[in-house]
Amino acid sequence: MEKEVESADGSEELRHKKLGFLPQKELIFNKFLPYADGIDGESESFLSEIKLNLSRAVLLRELRPGVVTWTGRLIRYINLYGLKFAKEDHIKFIKLYYDLIVIPGLEASMISLFASTLSSLLKKQYLISPTELQLPWKPLYKLMKTILDSPYEDVGLYYIPASMDSVLRTVVKLCRDYFPIEATEEMLSEWRPLLCPFDMTMPMGISLFAAFLPTKAEPKNHQQSYLLWFDEFMGLWKMCHNKPSWEFDLLLLFSRLADNNIGYINWEPVMPLMFSKILNNFGLPVGYRNQRGQIGHKFDLGAVVTWIVASLGGGSSCQDHLDALFKAINSYYHPSNVGTWHTKLNDFLRRLPATFVKRLHRERSNKKSWLTPIPENAKLTEMDITRFVESVLPVALLAMFSRAGAYEASIAFHQLAQLRPELVIPPILERLYSALDTVTEPHRLTATLQCLVSVIRPLVRGKAYPEGPSHVLPLLMACLPAIDPNDIRKTLVTFQLVTSIATLVPFVDCSGAISQRSDLTEEEERVCSATAGFEDFVLQFIDRCFNLVESSSLEQTRLDKAKNVEKMTREESLLEVGLSSTIASLAMQCSGDIFDVALAKLYSFVGGRAFEPHVAGKFAAHIVGSVAKVNTAKVLQTFLPNLLRSLESTLASDDILEEERQEDELMFNLLLLSELMRCPGTFLLPFADQLIRVLDRALMLKAREAYLSSGTVLGNLLKSLTTIYPTDFRSVAEGYDRALSEYLPIRDWGKPGDLNNLQIKWHFPNKEERFLAEKLLKRYLETNLNKLDEHADQINTLSREELQRTLNHTLDCILGAGAVLPPWQEEPISMAESSVRLALPLQFSHADAEHWKISFSNGKHVRLTIAQTLFKVVRHLLSSGSDDTFALFGTISICQMLLFHYGVLKEDFETHQKNFQMVKKVLGSNLIGRKADIRALMIDRIQLQHELRVLESAFTLSVVTPTMHMILKDLVQLATSQYSEVRSRAQGVLSYLQRQSPKAYQIIMEDLLNGLKPEASHEQLKGTLYILAEHSSKQRSLLVMHNWSVVKELWIAVARILPSEKPSIIQLTNASLPHNS
Repeated sequence: MEKEVESADGSEELRHKKLGFLPQKELIFNKFLPYADGIDGESESFLSEIKLNLSRAVLLRELRPGVVTWTGRLIRYINLYGLKFAKEDHIKFIKLYYDLIVIPGLEASMISLFASTLSSLLKKQYLISPTELQLPWKPLYKLMKTILDSPYEDVGLYYIPASMDSVLRTVVKLCRDYFPIEATEEMLSEWRPLLCPFDMTMPMGISLFAAFLPTKAEPKNHQQSYLLWFDEFMGLWKMCHNKPSWEFDLLLLFSRLADNNIGYINWEPVMPLMFSKILNNFGLPVGYRNQRGQIGHKFDLGAVVTWIVASLGGGSSCQDHLDALFKAINSYYHPSNVGTWHTKLNDFLRRLPATFVKRLHRERSNKKSWLTPIPENAKLTEMDITRFVESVLPVALLAMFSRAGAYEASIAFHQLAQLRPELVIPPILERLYSALDTVTEPHRLTATLQCLVSVIRPLVRGKAYPEGPSHVLPLLMACLPAIDPNDIRKTLVTFQLVTSIATLVPFVDCSGAISQRSDLTEEEERVCSATAGFEDFVLQFIDRCFNLVESSSLEQTRLDKAKNVEKMTREESLLEVGLSSTIASLAMQCSGDIFDVALAKLYSFVGGRAFEPHVAGKFAAHIVGSVAKVNTAKVLQTFLPNLLRSLESTLASDDILEEERQEDELMFNLLLLSELMRCPGTFLLPFADQLIRVLDRALMLKAREAYLSSGTVLGNLLKSLTTIYPTDFRSVAEGYDRALSEYLPIRDWGKPGDLNNLQIKWHFPNKEERFLAEKLLKRYLETNLNKLDEHADQINTLSREELQRTLNHTLDCILGAGAVLPPWQEEPISMAESSVRLALPLQFSHADAEHWKISFSNGKHVRLTIAQTLFKVVRHLLSSGSDDTFALFGTISICQMLLFHYGVLKEDFETHQKNFQMVKKVLGSNLIGRKADIRALMIDRIQLQHELRVLESAFTLSVVTPTMHMILKDLVQLATSQYSEVRSRAQGVLSYLQRQSPKAYQIIMEDLLNGLKPEASHEQLKGTLYILAEHSSKQRSLLVMHNWSVVKELWIAVARILPSEKPSIIQLTNASLPHNS
């Protein structure tokens, strides 16, 4: 069923009344989740547990495991709910973690953990002013000196994590704004003796000042702040022209000072010198002999652009100097000029506009803050903005065609177009139309398309550039020839352009509005007339995509076709993603009439045809699946009846089940069916009986590719029936099929979403869907488990192929229905003695008791039954010395999913998160902020929040129980087994488990010690050493665990390993020595 969620009232008064306190900064996206009503109670319970147990652990001085465990819970609380606590609690948390990190003699790993937590608490600095919080600076200085200048690290007596330096510097950066006002004078007294340009202590002194000196002071306190040192430091900087190493840190300090005190410092006296040093810093060659400037320590470009942007406006000459700088370096951006300087110049071009937009956002936002306000006379004027854009634009236009500068230029254009689209967009369009007419220079077309994508939103919005919308249709039609199977890069950039436009523009024929409305401007009339071409474009675009699909067909050339399992290349995988996402965006934004025409054309191309299933078939199936998610009822009614009839007819013969290799027609039909199963489960219910008849036969297929595809059908069907996800990503929530006299879609081109009227629609599994999911699990999963039980008990032995097929289908069921398979309810095994409660009995709102009601016949617990069966299968495979590595791979994957999968895979979440960030970079607005995001981006961010909650719930459920103990023993056996690939995969699962449950290793210590005994085989020893070493992180290595009884046994066992001639054993043994030192 679809569940629509209206935005909740977020007024401060109501929140204070409901929660009993005013939250500092809660995550706004939680209130749009379909189970939002239960989140306040959930967070309140979580926070009270954290406060109770964390304070108790601190009072009892139990840093490990008490404080460490509940610190991890606090970090998860912030990830899930934001800073959802009262200001008083916020300040107490900050003071607590500040006091914890400065405890004398605290081990480095704990300092790193507490410092990271403190950084998370201090990240939103505008929430707490220095009048409400003060922190002493000396303990932090002593800590940095102790940690970063430790004489024991070099000799191996003290291990410091690699990230410690950056973590501590981040803490200093966030804490220095809360140092007392007299701290500046105290620091000068402490470190001024170090400032001698002829002494090696000078870099240390300047580095300390750059890190610790506070620069955010109220104007009335400037005499006690930067004015105490500014003239002195500026004199030192002017005096040294030999590029000393400390100049880098001094510039960082000056740039931060300028940024925090815009309008209060006169930089005019040093302006010429600063720009001369900046130009010299680029190290550009001069003349024909490539004579370069003086080599020395380089500036940080972030500091350079920060200082330049902070010095602009207020009548300063900074813009004149910036114009002169760009004139001096202009020719070095030419595509023919490539050298070592190129990276630095492009980076400068990328950072400068972004920093300028950041400053403008700060000046024009209404966010309440204690930070020093910028005086009105120092703020950027419209003329300042125009001059800045006119200064940077020529360089960006030159850089866009260079070998490595198109990406940086596109980012610069994206920022500049937010400021002055009427200046930025026309020259890009001019170059694009020129490139489209040129056949011999495809790289120019690719570069201009990439840059156009970065400015597409201001173009379609047409607010500051009214001619922009009139270019949309000509651009779409003109870029169709760029879809070229022989030039993948150009095709992908074209897909990106079409996707960006489709995401922003409703594809509705508005030409009828000219005769129906009298309120249209001349420009609107022109655009309305042009929209009559939308249908033609959609049909031509689909034709181009069909040509791409047909040209991507993989011809089988090997004689041994039965063993020829083809995989797509990286380029084909990228094309597959680009093709499906572009079609999905177009279909989502089309009006009903255009959608119907496109669907008919799609069916005429795909319906009844048999594509080869490895490349072209995947492309075609993904196109159909993408369209099906938009208007599920129509697409299923068009494709599914005939497809199911065809499959039933094909699978009716018993002979076909036994074939070693299936025909392309059957394989493509299964592939197409698996994509159609990704639709909301509500629409699949009417086809349930037919689907079950097809699955009954398809899951019995003998050919590996065929039964894998059948399992994907089952997994996708279960996932659609049981998971929670948004169903509508249109740019306008109300839809487009309304009368033109009431609603004019062209006025919503590029329109931002409205968080107060988002109208997000969710698929939330209803009773019928859960009933069907339970029926499928009993029919297929329970049956497979019975087969595996009989095989393990040697009652009815399965062949190698049957065993692999049964294990794969078991895995498909867990992957599909993981969201509704409840965790086993067992008493946790105590892993550590503690004075506080370590278990967290937290019930997440998205997984209520009703949601987790699925079970087997006679009420048997699903996950528990799978685990018990798997234990027997693994024991049977290992005891019989089976060489069936595919079966062993299957058991490892099932173990992993049993432990960690509750609806969302971590890899899928991380990929989704990266894709969201990429789209936000292109279609977001740094100038306005989150409020300018389009509706699709807002919904995508809310979906990410739901997925994060599912992942965190899986983490919370990862407690060590007797069943987990049983699975862990299986994994250790597999991780020390005969085959290297099997060992590697099992070790990967154990490594992930160690990150989830750091104390779980204690229950497998006996197994690990057995693997180090003299009588252990080579494979056992090698596998055990890999488990112990855990090369991904020294901190997680079992050889340095904070448990002396465990460490004693392990170190002695490692020391007693008999000498080996095997290079791998020698290498692993040596790798453990640094840990033991």
